[in-house]
Formats: sequence, structure tokens, C-alpha cells
Amino acid sequence: LEPPGRVAGGQILLDGQRVPGLGAASLAELEVTDPESRWSAFADGFAGAPAATRYPLAALNTAFTQHGLWLRVPAGTIVAKPVHLVVLSSDRPRLASQPRIVVDVEPGARITLIQHFVDTMGTRGWTNSVTQLRQGPGSSVELYRFQRHGAERTHTSLLTATIAAGADLHAFYLDLGGELVRNDVEISLAAPGARVE
Repeated sequence: LEPPGRVAGGQILLDGQRVPGLGAASLAELEVTDPESRWSAFADGFAGAPAATRYPLAALNTAFTQHGLWLRVPAGTIVAKPVHLVVLSSDRPRLASQPRIVVDVEPGARITLIQHFVDTMGTRGWTNSVTQLRQGPGSSVELYRFQRHGAERTHTSLLTATIAAGADLHAFYLDLGGELVRNDVEISLAAPGARVE
């Protein structure tokens, strides 16, 4: 984990759910909420994708997710320090957690996100995560995703990203554990000048 002062703050999802009192109460310059409390906006912009026929595990996530995380980076905002998102699995046996993380980056905004998947080790279970990223024109996102599960945990994940004109996404994935691991990535370069690495 990052030393104090090196990150802007963090949010924790425990067994797929955002729990009040865990993580930072708020993140400076960002709007932090969940898809349930802004359901109409979520349904209009995110709920229809990804297609269940291509990603049936994502459809399962949509059906069973509760109290996920939605970060909105307002237009022109430059978040100077990385934001740490910890997806923690407890020692409850055979639990299938369904974390849903939505990141809405408005035009000209910049942010670095660290996603960290970890568990208590030695507990059999399944983490089925969906991260949806929408970038406005001229925005920039660096996404570092680390998975450090124990040897008995199954991990499946989907990242969908829609990148507008002149926006760029830099993504880095590292898997260090898990019994069975599958990561799907679906990128839409939606307009000229959109770029991903």
C-alpha cells in the first residue's frame, strides 16, 4: 500500500460493497457516490454496457452488485495525487462478491487510479469485478491495477473504457495470485485522437 501522503485518499469496497466509515469520507475535487443513488444517470450512461451476450459475467455483476462506487472527476480538474481503490475480500467462505466501479472523467480532467484487489488469504471465494470508465475529450487517466489474491480465490474482471477525442488512457495490469484469473478489457476509441496504451 502507498505510504501516507503519497495518495490523494482511498475508497474501500468490502466484499464488493462500499461500506460507510471505511476509506476516506470524501476525496478532494472528486464527487464520490454510488450507482444506486444516481440510478437514472447510471442507467442512461453505463447500465446498458457491456453486452450480456459478450460478457455474461458482467451481466451477473449488474444483477447482484450492491452499493458500488462511482467517481466523477469534474471538467478541467487535475488530481495531483493518485486515488487508491481497495477491493477487499473478507474471510467469509465461498462468497461471490460483485464489485462495480464507475469512473466518469469529464473533459480536460486528469487522474491516476490505483486499483488493488486483495483478500485475507486462505479463504475460498470468487471476486467478479466490473470497472467502467468514461473519458471526455482531452482527458487523461492512468490506471494501475494490482491483484494479490490467495491461492484459493477465483478472480474475474472486466474493464470497459470509452475514450473521447484527444483523450488518453494508460493502463497497467499485474496479477500475483488467485487460483483462476481472467481479465477482459474492452476499449472503445470513440473519436479521432483517442489513445490507449
